[in-house]
Amino acid sequence: MYSSECWIGMNKSLKNDIEEAYRKLLYKLFDIPIHSKYESVLMELGLKKAKDIIASLKICYMNRIWNEGLNPMGKHLLINDHKCKGEEDSVIEEIEKLCEEYKIGSIFKTYIDNEIIKERINKVAEEEIWKSNFMSTIAEPRESYRHKPYHYMTRGKGRIVLLWRIGSLRFRSLWKNYYTKHNQSYVLIHYVEEEMN
Repeated sequence: MYSSECWIGMNKSLKNDIEEAYRKLLYKLFDIPIHSKYESVLMELGLKKAKDIIASLKICYMNRIWNEGLNPMGKHLLINDHKCKGEEDSVIEEIEKLCEEYKIGSIFKTYIDNEIIKERINKVAEEEIWKSNFMSTIAEPRESYRHKPYHYMTRGKGRIVLLWRIGSLRFRSLWKNYYTKHNQSYVLIHYVEEEMN
C-alpha cells in the first residue's frame, strides 16, 4: 500500500479493486484455496482489511501534517482546498468521514496521538471481522479475535490447522461420518481437534 495515505477521492469500485488485489495476494502468499472466506483468513492471520490499513495510514499522516507540524505548507494547502471545494469533496472532509467511521474524534479539532488512532482503527476492524466470522457457518467458531500461533508446528501441520480453522478443510462435516461408518481411522480429524483445543 505504498503511498496510499495520499490516495484521495477514491470511488467504491477502486476501493473494491484494491481489496480484491490484497485478498489475492494473501491467498497466493499463504497458498489458501480461492473459495475460502476472506474474513476468516484475515482473522486467523491476525490481519486487517486493506481499507482499514489505508484508513490508518491516511488519518495518521493527516494528523502529523495538521497537529505535529510535519509540513506547514501542506496544512495551508489543505485549508485552501477545503475553502475551494467546500464540505463534500475536500481532503479534510474525507478524513473527517474516516474519523467518524472508526469512532475517532476529529483530528482537526483536537490532537490525538497516532498510537491511539491505530488502536481504535484496529478495534473497529477486528470487531467487523469477528462479527462476520461469528455469523459464518463455515469457519470454526471462536470466542475472541486472538489467532493461533503456528511457529511451533511443522509446515504441513500448520497448513492443516490453518485450513481447518478458516473452514477450507471440512473433514468434520464431510468425512467424519463416512470414516466412522466404515470403521476406518480418522487420525487427521483427531489431530486437528487436539490442535484446536
